[in-house]
Amino acid sequence: MSALNINKWFQLQVMVKIMKRELIWRRNKLTSFLPMKS
Repeated sequence: MSALNINKWFQLQVMVKIMKRELIWRRNKLTSFLPMKS
């Protein structure tokens, strides 16, 4: 693998991590607003 490919792959991994964190954060925020259902 060339350095360019490694760099692109690394950027992709970072983007995926950020997107996952955003999704989890939004889900937690939404569930905290909703009334508790048990």
